Amino acid sequence: MNIKRSVYTVQTRENMKTVILAILLLVVVSQGEALWCRCEGQGKECPLHVEKCKAGEVCGEVFIDDGSSQYYMGCMTKEECNAHVFTDISRARCCDWDWCTW
Repeated sequence: MNIKRSVYTVQTRENMKTVILAILLLVVVSQGEALWCRCEGQGKECPLHVEKCKAGEVCGEVFIDDGSSQYYMGCMTKEECNAHVFTDISRARCCDWDWCTW
């Protein structure tokens, strides 16, 4: 009976190692993928209103009210998006997960 327990313990540990490795691999792969954002507004030309971001970009939705009322959403650098968050003439929403501007 002790041999059966030892074999079961070894198999359980090996299974747990496999599960942990799979989870770590999933986390690493998902962090390396580019974001998908809704894309529309001034200066944005995207087929089907969808845009795949470049590495390091976030999805952003920007409203500028300087008399011309500009609006656009899509991929942009985090700095560009943050520059419009709650200023006197603009506001923005920046996010870093797929389809977060829908």
